[in-house]
Amino acid sequence: MTPSTPATLFGAVSRTRTVAAYAAMTSVAVALFFWIRRLGEGLAAPGGDIGSSAPVVTVARHRDVLPEVLLAIAVIVIMARLVGRAVEKYFKQPPVMGEILAGVMLGPSVLGAISSSAAALLMPQEAAPYLAVVAKIGVVLFMFLIGLELDAAPLRTRSR
Repeated sequence: MTPSTPATLFGAVSRTRTVAAYAAMTSVAVALFFWIRRLGEGLAAPGGDIGSSAPVVTVARHRDVLPEVLLAIAVIVIMARLVGRAVEKYFKQPPVMGEILAGVMLGPSVLGAISSSAAALLMPQEAAPYLAVVAKIGVVLFMFLIGLELDAAPLRTRSR
């Protein structure tokens, strides 16, 4: 089969369509989030008593953390992929070793020691709780996938 056969072209078109579909779904979800958020900013909190005409006290707005969390996640994913591939290519180790190394490099022990301002910019303290939740969800999904791939037959034969 030559590279210009319909099967190869169909595979490339299918992959392009898949990427375009994911990009469109992500864009719609982000746009929907910001639209709902903008509508919610105009809403007033209900008062304490239903019949009272007391003014509603507004709470001071907190800094928006979403862009910081998304930036931190993007930096973590890109760095993990790059270091994972480098470790696989140059040291013939599994990519997970490089991904762990990238996590250590982005943490306070390396990046924080080299440049605390860069660490504060890429991983701000306000984003840390959100990143912790995303990390825990990632670990749960990872363990779920490992459980799906587990072949229980050798365990059953060795359990006796």
